Amino acid sequence: YDKKSDWRKPAPGMILQAAADWDIDLASSVMIGDMPRDVECGERAGVPSYLFEGGSLLDFVRKIVKEGKCRETI
Repeated sequence: YDKKSDWRKPAPGMILQAAADWDIDLASSVMIGDMPRDVECGERAGVPSYLFEGGSLLDFVRKIVKEGKCRETI
């Protein structure tokens, strides 16, 4: 599939639309993806973004929270 779209990663269209539709504060959010294009998409949308390369996703998220990268606790 080779069609260009603002909604296909790494373009940030889907994140920006979700933020508009659901009143999401992107600066207070995080993007976690398992592919570099996921991280690029988040960064293009202005969201702190992290590449998850395996292991415990819960531990990964807890580390991000502990480092003060997002406000919510897990």
